[in-house]
Formats: sequence, C-alpha cells, structure tokens
Amino acid sequence: MIKHKKAAIMVTVIIGLVLVIMTFFPVGKAVAKGLGIAFADDSEKSFNDIISSIREIKPNEQNSIFAKMNDNSAIIGFTSDSNQISVIRTGFDFSFDKPPQCEGRACICLCKIMEHDTVMGSTAYFCKEPKMGEPDKYMVCENNLGVEILGFITKDKFSGDANLANYGVQGGFIIARASSTWGLVESGVFNIPKNPIIVVQKSGVQVNGLNFVAVCLNQDGCMESGEVEDQVNRMMAKTMYLDAEKAYKENTEQSRQKARDLFSQLMANQVYMNQLALITTGGAGQIYHLMHDYTYMFAAYNEMRDNKYDKAIEYAELAEDKVIDEDTRTQAKKDIERFKELKKEYEQQNTASPPLVS
Repeated sequence: MIKHKKAAIMVTVIIGLVLVIMTFFPVGKAVAKGLGIAFADDSEKSFNDIISSIREIKPNEQNSIFAKMNDNSAIIGFTSDSNQISVIRTGFDFSFDKPPQCEGRACICLCKIMEHDTVMGSTAYFCKEPKMGEPDKYMVCENNLGVEILGFITKDKFSGDANLANYGVQGGFIIARASSTWGLVESGVFNIPKNPIIVVQKSGVQVNGLNFVAVCLNQDGCMESGEVEDQVNRMMAKTMYLDAEKAYKENTEQSRQKARDLFSQLMANQVYMNQLALITTGGAGQIYHLMHDYTYMFAAYNEMRDNKYDKAIEYAELAEDKVIDEDTRTQAKKDIERFKELKKEYEQQNTASPPLVS
C-alpha cells in the first residue's frame, strides 16, 4: 500500500513539473500547443483590452494598448458586411473566414491556437478546430461592439514606420504572432513582437448610427478620411442594392416600381457603382461580390417583367459594356437577343387586326 502511495505521489510530482515547464518556458508552451493545450492568457488579456478600449474611447480619439501576444495566436476583426478578411501581401495573399459566432455583425475574435499548413494555399493559416461534437475552445468572438470596423487598411497605414507587419488588410484587421515547428521557427508572415503596442482609433463618421473603429500597429493612427468615406459609400451602396434586390424578388406591381427607382438611382451614382465594382473585382470571397454586375442585370429583368423591352435592352447593353464578371457579360449578350425576340412577339400580339369589311 505504501509503495502504491509513493508511486501516486511521484506521478503527481512529475505531472506538476511538466505543467510548470509548459506554463513558464516558451518551448514548453509550444509543445503544449502542439498537443492541443491552449495557453492564450496574454493574448486573451490583449483581446479584452482592445474590446474595452473600443467601447470606452470617444469619437475622433485613439488609444494605445501595451499588449502581449502568445505564440501561435491571433486577434482578428471583421466588418459587419464581410465574410472573411484578406491579408494583402506582395506576391501571395492569405484569407481568414468569418466565424459563425459573429452572426453577421462586426466582431473581434481571439484565435488561441493558430495553425499553419502550406498545402492549404491562401488559407494556409487557420485557427485550430475542435473535435467533432466538442465546443470550440480555440476561437472566442465578441459581436456586441457598438461600432463598425474599418474594412481596408494599407500596409503603410497598418504598421507605419515601425514596419512590424508586412501586409495590409481588407475586410477587417489581424494582429497575429505565428510560428512553426512548435515555436522554434518564426513565421515569415505573422511575426509581430511578443509585446506590441496596439492602436485603437475611433472616427467621428457614422454609418447606420455606428462609429467606425480601426485597429492597427501604427502609432500615428490607423485611418484616413478618404478610407472611411469609401467604406461609408460602399455600405450605403450595398444597402441600396439589397433594398432594390428585395423589391425585385417580391415581384408585385408596387415592388417592381420601387426596384426600378432604386436601380436607376444606383446606376446614376457613379461613386456607389465604383465601390460596388471594387467588391466585384475582389472575387467570390465577398458575400455580395456581384452586386455591381447584378445591378444592371436585375434592372433589365425588372423591365422585362412589365414588357418594357426597350428599357430592358438598354440595361442589358449597359451590362454587356460595364460588367466585370465574364460569365455575366456572356449572359447579357444572350439576354439582348432574347429581349429583342420577346419585343417582336409582344408587338405582334398587340397589333390590332384590321376590321372586317361587310
């Protein structure tokens, strides 16, 4: 019995020593992460400090946070209207999908264990996923921020003269410290210091009643007025497009007129159309990536429903000339011919027959 007790005590001591090593030594922490044990206490505190700062600072102010980041962890922000962020680099870009915990809102997430697999291409960096049926203990998100997150920051504006991050971001922001080979080799992409100064800046500009906030590593500030204005126009353009699309799909006489007015206003606003074109150019990674092209196409189909074929042909020809997606352009060409045939049939049906002579 005494031997069993001694053995049990010895096992307990060994386990305790292992946990101490894992907790206090970098290599030990790295090994623990490799085994799926999450140590993100420093990053989690920084994550909470960013959220607190966002809620507390006033418009047109900025705040600096003396942060700490664990290896293989990331703090990622997403705009309300993005479904991913893109990390824009010279030569090769990376992307991170927006977690379902965000529920379509602007949100900030903490990835406690960020993994790397080069065969994944643009998604080579990703947050560790839980086993099937287990809760997600590796990704924590906060979506009740009361602000909108700035969606585009250039490389120079993100890190400034410090040059701490060799990338710009679109769709939100990312502050990450990644490593490979269990922390013994540093990442060539996400390699910020363990103790970065993180800047939170709040704009006086609002959209839908929410101020814009930017998060970066640039001590001179994260945003410029032009970038904020662009995002406001982009979000206003999206709102107008979605209202028009909704009215178009309702397909009643009243809703078709509403769609007609909204599509017409949208096409007449070149600033809005330019912003929608930027989204379309960005590719399928954006939720509404074809809004620019569909503005012309849906406007044409809406006129066809009311047998206004001249207007339908006009919009289809605009689509052929202006759309970005080549498949959409091909469809517009086909629609032009189809509308011409439908117009001919409609006119033939509505031509009055000559009266019979008695």
